[in-house]
Amino acid sequence: MITVPETPTTVVVTGAVLRPSAVTFAAGKSILYYINFAGGLAGDASVDQIIIVRANGQLIRYRPGVKVELGDNIIVPTKVVAARLQIKKDVLEQATSTITSAAVTIGLINALSK
Repeated sequence: MITVPETPTTVVVTGAVLRPSAVTFAAGKSILYYINFAGGLAGDASVDQIIIVRANGQLIRYRPGVKVELGDNIIVPTKVVAARLQIKKDVLEQATSTITSAAVTIGLINALSK
């Protein structure tokens, strides 16, 4: 049996808003429309760190010009959560840089030892 999911009809707004909720999708409406429908931003909202999760799973950091689409999940993090995520991002970037540098060094050693 194959199950075909229904086409979503809403945009979900969660996180640092006053009334997290699902809002009926309205084509062409801005992200502010959906946030206001969810009661507006909470006092500790991190407006510059809003994330949109598309229905296909794609993550997009909101910035002016990004359109809200049918089935989107708008996540408004608190300032504390945004700061913690930034710290984890910085640590991950540093670890990735270290691993990349080590791999290049090992590659050079191997190439020179032949």
